[in-house]
Amino acid sequence: MKEIDSFIAKLNQNQKVIIAIIFPILILIIFYPIATSSSWDGPFRGRYGASDPFRANTWYVWLIAFGIIGFVEFKLFGDIKEK
Repeated sequence: MKEIDSFIAKLNQNQKVIIAIIFPILILIIFYPIATSSSWDGPFRGRYGASDPFRANTWYVWLIAFGIIGFVEFKLFGDIKEK
């Protein structure tokens, strides 16, 4: 945690905003294939055998993804006491 805090302390406000925009997009790009591969719709799969990761039972994948995003956003913009 000290490494994360020291890295964030070195960033200026513009860099924090850029990370706050890019990081969630990257996490969602990473977690979407995980949710697609872990969802199972039974014999009623969608077109070309692809399943719908938002309809299937993949809540745990999205909970982990949004938990990571929330943690990073909190670390970036949380109430940090200045010295």
